[in-house]
Amino acid sequence: TVAAHLWLHTIKNSLNFSSHLYCVSATMLTWNESRHSCAENGAYLVIINSPEEQKLMSNFQMHVWIGLSVTEGVWKWVDNTEVIKEYWATGEPNNVNGIEDCVEILSGRPSQENWNDFSCEEKKHYPDSI
Repeated sequence: TVAAHLWLHTIKNSLNFSSHLYCVSATMLTWNESRHSCAENGAYLVIINSPEEQKLMSNFQMHVWIGLSVTEGVWKWVDNTEVIKEYWATGEPNNVNGIEDCVEILSGRPSQENWNDFSCEEKKHYPDSI
């Protein structure tokens, strides 16, 4: 349940913005596992719709998955919408070895340029939005 999910998070790993509560997972999962975990808890892997939301997601002190992946060459959010504003780190997306189809936020980088494409099979923490 959502209540049980929220219980796993500490206040320092939770942020409130524009009527959404964002919580970072206590566990590390692959991108697809993260997406499914969010859905099971009535939430979704984060979709970034504004510079303010991007800045907020950049406050977590760890690399985290966001709800963005590429399918047939097009970057789309988990709700199947296309990206309006992009925040790629310098040189990204670069699809190293042809396996980087999901996106993480790199901690410690300026919020205007901290997206990195990465292998969806790697395990990372993930923020979800309720």
